[in-house]
Amino acid sequence: MVNRSREKLIEQQLLAGYTDEECREETKAPIQLIRDIRKRMCAEGRQVEPDTGPLF
Repeated sequence: MVNRSREKLIEQQLLAGYTDEECREETKAPIQLIRDIRKRMCAEGRQVEPDTGPLF
């Protein structure tokens, strides 16, 4: 089960323009979780920039 407060923090960071990698470093969350949250936020129509960080 995902920690909801960590998910909220990731959402805030994505809205602030963090890359997926920066979020991972800050929250220690799996990169796939961060990408899933970014995709969900985009689908909801929230103003999230596409990740411009390096691809693994």
